Amino acid sequence: MVHARIPMTIAAVAIVNIIYVLLIAPYLDSLSSGVGFAGIPWLLAFSLAFIYGVISFRFTQGEFGVKELLRFLAHLAFGWLRHWRLIVCLVLVTIGLVAIGASPRIYSTAEVTGYRYVLLKDYAHVVGSVTTGTETVQVVTGVDFLSMRVDTKWITYVSRVGVGLTTVLADVHLLEFPVITYKQLWYLDMGFVLAGLALIVAGLLFGTYHVVIANNKMLEVCGEHTAKYHANLLRLAGYEVPEGYEEALAWFYKTGDISKLKQIGR
Repeated sequence: MVHARIPMTIAAVAIVNIIYVLLIAPYLDSLSSGVGFAGIPWLLAFSLAFIYGVISFRFTQGEFGVKELLRFLAHLAFGWLRHWRLIVCLVLVTIGLVAIGASPRIYSTAEVTGYRYVLLKDYAHVVGSVTTGTETVQVVTGVDFLSMRVDTKWITYVSRVGVGLTTVLADVHLLEFPVITYKQLWYLDMGFVLAGLALIVAGLLFGTYHVVIANNKMLEVCGEHTAKYHANLLRLAGYEVPEGYEEALAWFYKTGDISKLKQIGR
């Protein structure tokens, strides 16, 4: 039954992942684009961690399982929150980086770099040609009633007049348009940059100072334990340990100063 838990767990995890990819992820993406896709790596990570926990529980006889793995991951993720000095250092560095990230500025200017001219022409319609049409008719110029004689004459007259229009250039002038060029100047606000650098340096110095103090305390504890270990080894071997030897040896491990050990040797 115990051996069957591993393949059953893998099958169950696979089914959950398939359901999420085929059903849940598209639904989440329909609500907000990219949400369902972003959850796939997290689901895979937790799935692999769960499978590893089940397998580890089987091969360690129950000493290290899913619960222990989750505690370990939680310690890695949130264990640093217990150290307030590290939090202060992280906050200072983060604020400094944000200040530097907010320092870029863009200044836009517009200036006239030239002129563009357009030729504008004005046209007018004038009489270009005149054509006429004539007719010749016979008209009565006089009548003699005594002799019953009629005098006639042929005359020609203008019967129609045609006017032809033509287009001529009346006026020419130039229209002037300024050419405007836009320029962008990118620069950093040095106030934000200096403030950000100051915060980053302060955070690093604060963190380094407390790391050195913590390291010195660890060296003190390590030196004391190491000195006791070597002193006890000498006693177990049957040697007589001089008075003050253990303290001098611990002092050497803490500081690297060998003067106290030399005094005991004399």
